[in-house]
Amino acid sequence: MDETGGRAPAAAAAVAAASAAAEPAAAAAGAFVSHPGRSRLAWRCRRGTLELDLLLHGWLERHYERATGEQRAQFAALLELPDPVLAAYLMGVERPPQPALGALIEAIRASRALLPRGGTAV
Repeated sequence: MDETGGRAPAAAAAVAAASAAAEPAAAAAGAFVSHPGRSRLAWRCRRGTLELDLLLHGWLERHYERATGEQRAQFAALLELPDPVLAAYLMGVERPPQPALGALIEAIRASRALLPRGGTAV
């Protein structure tokens, strides 16, 4: 069992596959994702728990437009992960093996910490 509880190889494979699939779409879209593409991402941010919904949708709303193409591709790949793996990463229980994905997760977690106590942006 590795430091991520034995799930890292499967999660790494899922992220790699999703990232590879997302990269052409991100490259084709350039620095701007059309409204329908963003709507689809917003829909994919809806998960099984309020905590995941708030973290993912919050980052999409506040940071996605300024994100690099690589960050956008990583975000799309992140949304392909199963909820338990995604929750473990976003709650800091496990760390993803990919450095770029880890950096995005830290950015998502940090953006949540910048919100006022009530959890809504001002």
